[in-house]
Amino acid sequence: MTRSSVMAEGIMKLQYSPVLQQQEQHHLGIILPITSRGMKSPMVDLHSYLRQISGNLKLPSGSNLYVAVDNDDAVYRRDSSAYLFKEAFCEQKVTVVTEWPAALAAHAASSLEDSVAAAGAESVAPICAMLNILIKRAYEDGCDFFTMLGDDVCIDCEQQSSDNQRRNWFDLVVDRFAQIASLNSLPFGFGCVALNDTSSPGFPTFPIVHRLHVEAMGVAFCPSEFVNQDADPFVYELYRGWNASSLLLEVRLTNAIGGANGEPRYKRQHIDWKNTVLKSAINTLQSTYIHLLPPPTMLCIDVVIPTYRVNVQALRKILSIEQPTTVSTLFIIVIDDPSATEAADEVKKFESEYTGRVRVRCMPKNMGASAARNRGIEESAADWILFLDDDVEPEVDILHHYAHSIKTHGSRTCGFVGLTSFPRSDSAKIANAAYLSHILYFWSISERFPEQAVGWGVTANLLMRRTDVRFCTDFPKTGGGEDVAFCLDCQERCSLPLWSAANARATHPWWDNGRFQVVRFFKWAKGDGLLLDMYPQFTYRTLPNVNELTLLWVLLIALICCNSHSQTILPLNPALATLIWIWVVDIVADLYSLLIGPDCSSYPHITGFKTRFTGALASTILKAAVEFGHLWIQVRRLKIHNLCKRFDWFVNLSPNEKRKQQIQSCIRFTGYIMPILAHLFTLIVIDNTSHSDL
Repeated sequence: MTRSSVMAEGIMKLQYSPVLQQQEQHHLGIILPITSRGMKSPMVDLHSYLRQISGNLKLPSGSNLYVAVDNDDAVYRRDSSAYLFKEAFCEQKVTVVTEWPAALAAHAASSLEDSVAAAGAESVAPICAMLNILIKRAYEDGCDFFTMLGDDVCIDCEQQSSDNQRRNWFDLVVDRFAQIASLNSLPFGFGCVALNDTSSPGFPTFPIVHRLHVEAMGVAFCPSEFVNQDADPFVYELYRGWNASSLLLEVRLTNAIGGANGEPRYKRQHIDWKNTVLKSAINTLQSTYIHLLPPPTMLCIDVVIPTYRVNVQALRKILSIEQPTTVSTLFIIVIDDPSATEAADEVKKFESEYTGRVRVRCMPKNMGASAARNRGIEESAADWILFLDDDVEPEVDILHHYAHSIKTHGSRTCGFVGLTSFPRSDSAKIANAAYLSHILYFWSISERFPEQAVGWGVTANLLMRRTDVRFCTDFPKTGGGEDVAFCLDCQERCSLPLWSAANARATHPWWDNGRFQVVRFFKWAKGDGLLLDMYPQFTYRTLPNVNELTLLWVLLIALICCNSHSQTILPLNPALATLIWIWVVDIVADLYSLLIGPDCSSYPHITGFKTRFTGALASTILKAAVEFGHLWIQVRRLKIHNLCKRFDWFVNLSPNEKRKQQIQSCIRFTGYIMPILAHLFTLIVIDNTSHSDL
């Protein structure tokens, strides 16, 4: 570094010293869009209306107010209205803006904040472009801080200083900027402070920024890509990596119209700003203030929790996990059952209870886990997103372990698969069967393959890097296959593998209190069956399994009976005996494998011959239900070519496992086929005898 650059850096640090800046007088520039549309008696109501706005906003003395007026507003464009503005806001420097560039002239300036645009309610108002114009005007007038407020906003701040003097809300904003600078070794003004919007708790609807931000953005509030939505959360997220985004809880604000959850009176137009646009803006900040800023130190990890059960206590347990000091976390709860209004109201209280840490959103109708997770992704702007099921109980230090994994392996992976275990319980009748059937194998894949690449993980406990990949909604609402597809798509998009993180633990309860049932696994299998066509590169062929062979055998018997000139009753008894033989062979093969064969040492916690035998016997039922689900979805979709096709759950990461399955398929098929061949021979002899008798 040259001597001149060192001197420049020193001067800049002195210029942006938090202590010095806090003692100086700061000027706030407020953008206020306003319209006379909707007023019953504009000329009568105008004076009192403006005084009401002034009283609600409680603007600091000496601040600059920029009133944005419609091009065609019949009331506020009058010469006399300027006097009324100055009288209502007598302690502020008022500038009424009525002229707009030709490109924006077709839209009312009042569209800046939830007002009816001149072109109608369906017009796309270029609000952000108008905002940038007024921010530039305020910047040129020497304002230090900038924000936009609506004429429907009411600010409440009751706080006194140590000498019992009432303080304006802007004083608290300046104090918060000074705290941000001091705690994080940042220049004063670097960051974003949002007021506590009680209409949308935790959502930064009216952020306040400093000249540093405006200068870095090219003398603007936000990049030119923004139209009329998302600029506020964009600015708030922009500083999150430096721990410089702050929600000022002491200042309460209500927003009567619009807001994060309300309906505006113009057509909303969103953009995809959470990937390239946000990253580009962060890089711009770093390059603009390269000599002032340390690199971002905060990991941004949001937690997305889709919920259909809406179990308030279970959700509260998830919210109680520890948040590391180096991690910024937002919990996003997506309710997928609009009919659960009472429980949903209780969950929505979390937004006020955990202000700034929890955001609750409701789906318009039950759309399934995939759609709910997608809504959660849209709400998040974090670099990493942790997906948790609504009924899991994560370890309190789960974020600590994921943060450690990111710091250790984050640059070379697209995500991490945590460990999801089930409680050891003798009362759970399905437990041993679920283990021994290997249905739960991939729930604990991170423990089986620690600190290495894995193919996919269940979304009960899964941390993924933010991308534009979304969950496919073609899968069943209740789940099955969508987690595999999401993991594979993310790996392809990032060209990075998925990594195991066995220390990031969560416990999943047994479904239906451990009651033995097969419907859930059958439904999962139907979803899994869709993977065969979606990812043919991860499929392989085997000989028919017991379900497929049963189907083929029944069809063959039916065909022979239809073409036979003899009585159809003759072949039915041996045909039924053959079917029984096929299933007996399959069950015996499973029992042999689990009791004395290659899998006898799996799940050693299942001890005792009787316990293991009954569990193994029950596991054959679960396995048959899963295989039947795979078969059912192919037959229903008329995908006959997918019979005898299997999905490689290890996605080519374990070729030995694929060969093992193919060898086992050959051995079992040999056992199946012997009586079938004998029976076919009998049928042919009977049919030939019948022909000779004729």
